[in-house]
Amino acid sequence: MSTEERLKRLGLEHLKDNPQELEQEIEKQLAERHQKEKEWEKQQAEKRLTNKQIEQENS
Repeated sequence: MSTEERLKRLGLEHLKDNPQELEQEIEKQLAERHQKEKEWEKQQAEKRLTNKQIEQENS
């Protein structure tokens, strides 16, 4: 897969001639993804805690 195809797949082909903006956008998207993953992990931990509390109440 060519670089242009990869950029198009990521929706970043408009930045192909501006490496500095491209790098900034990639860093921004990675930071957003990392934040979403952290939020998802927190939600999963809260669900496990809630399920554990329910199990203890039912015991």
